[in-house]
Amino acid sequence: MKTILSGVAVLVSVVSIAAMAAPTLQIKGGRTSLVLADEARDALAAAGCELQRVKPAVVKPGAERIRFPVGGGALDLGALLGEVEHKGGITISCPDMVDPNDINVVTLENLRIEALDPTSTDDLDPNGSDDIDPNNADDPNDVPVITALASVDNNLFDRIDFLLPGEAGIEVAGDGGKLKLKGYGLTLAPEAAEFLNNHLGTSLEPELVVGDAASQVNIRREESADDDDEGPGNSQGKGKDDDEDEDEDEDEDEDEPEGD
Repeated sequence: MKTILSGVAVLVSVVSIAAMAAPTLQIKGGRTSLVLADEARDALAAAGCELQRVKPAVVKPGAERIRFPVGGGALDLGALLGEVEHKGGITISCPDMVDPNDINVVTLENLRIEALDPTSTDDLDPNGSDDIDPNNADDPNDVPVITALASVDNNLFDRIDFLLPGEAGIEVAGDGGKLKLKGYGLTLAPEAAEFLNNHLGTSLEPELVVGDAASQVNIRREESADDDDEGPGNSQGKGKDDDEDEDEDEDEDEDEPEGD
């Protein structure tokens, strides 16, 4: 089984990226769609559980697909490490095993893709450089993990490991100002399975197949002070359009995973 980076290790990696790596790309919005697998839907249905969104996430018809706006983050193209932050989340409500009239509720929100180490890196450098090393993964601990802030009955619990990539890892491709990330066969992390079973009374198995995810991320290279002084047009229009499409329920699904 793959080893997951601890929270401290991830923080150290991100600080190192910001301080030393070049170029550092700031994430300026986007979206991630998660298509739930039959295994996940069946496991929740068997326990009598219901899934709902936490705004601004959007649940598509049939609760088979959930879209999360990308809120920010940073990536280092040299090491292909960093974080992708999301807004919104999901709530899972299940009847209590002792008293079915009581409903147990957990919330998983502000999802974060951590320690990105993709398996495919076609055309990533917006400057056309061929110096990117897509094989910078000698450390077996450099494995992507999707974490979430977990709450029980609206009481914050902790940030936990939520999803792990399937055998193919997370594929990354892109050009210019956009990156596309794809993860197939995402599975439930052991920490998430333990958390959900303890607080919902479910019997979810670690490595339960949760679904497939696809992200489209808008990026911009971090500008230096010299770049900011090149012309008066550099500062115009910032802040208004950067996140214009973050919360829109768009139907541009050609790059999103298909439902079962």
